[in-house]
Amino acid sequence: MCGYHFLNYLHPEDALFYQTLDLSDFKELTQQRRNYFTLVRKSLESAGLTLQPKKHILDIGCGNGEWLETWHGDVIGHGIEIHPDYIVHLRKKGFAALSLEEAMPEGYAMVSLFDVLEHVAEPSTLLEQAATLVCPGGHLVLGVPDMGRWIVRMLAERYYLYCPAHYSYFTRSALLFLIKNTLHKKIKINIFPSPPMGTSVNGVLKWLGGLKVADNWNFQLPIGYRASMIVWIYLEE
Repeated sequence: MCGYHFLNYLHPEDALFYQTLDLSDFKELTQQRRNYFTLVRKSLESAGLTLQPKKHILDIGCGNGEWLETWHGDVIGHGIEIHPDYIVHLRKKGFAALSLEEAMPEGYAMVSLFDVLEHVAEPSTLLEQAATLVCPGGHLVLGVPDMGRWIVRMLAERYYLYCPAHYSYFTRSALLFLIKNTLHKKIKINIFPSPPMGTSVNGVLKWLGGLKVADNWNFQLPIGYRASMIVWIYLEE
């Protein structure tokens, strides 16, 4: 209907790519991601999202568990991840590390997918699966790169989030189209820009050709960057 097609297509066994991925770059971002997800939670709660204490939540593609850590002690966190190192870390932190098939059939108060939908060949299929895991009156939270921003239009394929690992490039209207044509339920949708993600000098230089400065010059910048949009979907009872 919309002319959706693939610009890049990974190997059919592309899960192997993520199971064997070098995590060294991601480990450097741990504290920045914790700060970022703290701001994401505050933004969602300011918009009206609330969770009852000790409810179960599920984060799909949870990485090292920084989003789950944000809720630690308030709710019970479950994560879906396929990288063996991340699975070990999640369990050490006290989170249940599951596969999609092992998710609780009775559902979760909140299911989240941050930086996941753009990595799968069929985002509508995963979105539909995620929604079935949300309890009536629960929440589905998405975070995806916002490819409708002016900087993206200006840089085009030179923009750092154009990469072979991304199947899909979402604008606000494209994401709304996907949600409304996939989730055939009574829903309320709230989309807003992501909070700023902190970064360092090397974090910026990495996207400008892989340049790097010495550690004593690699300081945190006073302002971050907003690359994503956050979607809060309330599934009515």
